[in-house]
Amino acid sequence: MNAITLNIDVGELASALADQLVQRGLVVPQQSAEMPDPDELWSAQQVREYLGISTSTFYQRRATPGFPNLVDRPGQPRWRAAEVRAWAAGR
Repeated sequence: MNAITLNIDVGELASALADQLVQRGLVVPQQSAEMPDPDELWSAQQVREYLGISTSTFYQRRATPGFPNLVDRPGQPRWRAAEVRAWAAGR
C-alpha cells in the first residue's frame, strides 16, 4: 500500500468545513462567549425579559426571600445582572 503525503493546514480545513456546514444550514454558528459585566445593572423590564416572566409574576418573585436586592437609584430601580443570573441558575 502506498502512502500519500498531503500538505494541509488542519486549521484552514476545519474552518472551511465549518463554513460549509453553516452555509448548508446543518449547524448554527456559535456566538462568542463574552464575560458578563459584573457591574451591569438591569431595569425591571430587563429582569422580566431575562427571566421570561410577566410583570405580575415579577412583582410576586420580587417579594420572595432570596430574590436579588434592589439597587436604589433615584427614580431608576435596578438589579445587579450577575445576581439575577445567579438567582435564576439556582432555581
